[in-house]
Amino acid sequence: MGGFGEPPLRPSVTSSENLTWLHSPVFRATPLDMKAEADLHFLQGVNQLIGHGFPYSPKEAGEPGWHFYAAAVLNDHNPWWLVMPDITTYLQRVSFMLRQGQPANDVALYLPTDDAYAGFALGRDSVNQAWTGCWGPT
Repeated sequence: MGGFGEPPLRPSVTSSENLTWLHSPVFRATPLDMKAEADLHFLQGVNQLIGHGFPYSPKEAGEPGWHFYAAAVLNDHNPWWLVMPDITTYLQRVSFMLRQGQPANDVALYLPTDDAYAGFALGRDSVNQAWTGCWGPT
């Protein structure tokens, strides 16, 4: 925080988890899907992506090995693994560039998760899809 009479310091990093539920079932997400999802986060002010989905899988498990419950499994059993250095280099460069500026607005978004859960029914059990009806007029 800034000293007395000074404006508070703004954090230079805004992070969010990324690629968790990208095109289920597992292994279905493509590099273009990953980039598009990351770009949405960048447009929303995120400048640090928290990745997931590098599940350990021993050789004895065979192919495709053990996989994470979420969709974008990012390990050497994924056929897109060869392009991951290109994807992560892009994400790194955009993240770096976005940290060079200063935020223009403070934003907090409360998502009505309980409201989304209340609307669950057979075949409609995705929080992301249920939120669509919770936003109100756009």
